[in-house]
Amino acid sequence: MRIRPTDGGIRGLRGRAIVAFAALTAWPFGIACAQQPKPPASRPAPAKGVADSQEWQDARRAFQEWLTVQQIYTEQEIQKIVNDLQLRVARMTEQERAAFLVDMQARLAVLNSDQARQARAWMGETMSRLTPAGQQKFRQQLPDVAKMSASELQQSLAAKQLQMQARQRDQAAAARLRTQQNQIVMQMNQQRQTAFQDARQRQQSAVSSQATNRVQQGFQQSQQNARDHSFYAPGANDPLFNPYMWANPWVW
Repeated sequence: MRIRPTDGGIRGLRGRAIVAFAALTAWPFGIACAQQPKPPASRPAPAKGVADSQEWQDARRAFQEWLTVQQIYTEQEIQKIVNDLQLRVARMTEQERAAFLVDMQARLAVLNSDQARQARAWMGETMSRLTPAGQQKFRQQLPDVAKMSASELQQSLAAKQLQMQARQRDQAAAARLRTQQNQIVMQMNQQRQTAFQDARQRQQSAVSSQATNRVQQGFQQSQQNARDHSFYAPGANDPLFNPYMWANPWVW
């Protein structure tokens, strides 16, 4: 016997079929949603290295300021030093950069000391008196600041200060000697000038005396001539002095 389903049963079967179909179609999607990875969180900011620290920037700025006042390197040499340092720092690890920063800070402390400023002033004064060839030779004797450590710079600076003091003593002694020589020359010139003036005055006095003597002699001679003329003039009419009378004795 064939059982015919009622309308209520059909509707129940249809409802269960729809639910079952919905479950079958939703299950893979739900699995996929459950297995889909979560979106990655934002990446953490990279940690700042030594080159990004304020100490590194301060040291870099101080070194650049020192390069503007130093008296050792030329413009071309400064550019080469900066380029070499950039390449050297780029190849360093963080640990090496940290050690380099400490060493650079120590070197800058030496380079910016009062002792170093006095040495720079002495170097500038010395180089101003030299020719270009002499300046080049003088710079070759100076320390290599870009490669020396802080302790090596301090030793070199102390040796340079001793050399500077010795040079200053020699210059002071030479200046005193020149002053003494100049004083001697001035005294000799003064003595020579005084002697020349004395000789000129004596010569003028002698010439004046000779002129006075000649005038006096001329005056005396003129007086003598006048006396002689006055003596012989009356005797010209005296018969004893008349040649006619002597030539004609019978006139007597």
